[in-house]
Amino acid sequence: MLDRDWPPETVDDVLRAQAGATTGPARVTATVEQVTGLAARTFRSWVAEHAHAFRAPRP
Repeated sequence: MLDRDWPPETVDDVLRAQAGATTGPARVTATVEQVTGLAARTFRSWVAEHAHAFRAPRP
């Protein structure tokens, strides 16, 4: 990132965020439900519901 002229402070922030993501799952909050009015779902359930949108069409 530094070789691509990113500011050093930004590089530090990115690396700090990435390191924090390796310590365990993120804290669960109610933000999604508060904002959207719908309960949050797991990524796995979202993928199961939307996988068809990413498959190549059949000839």
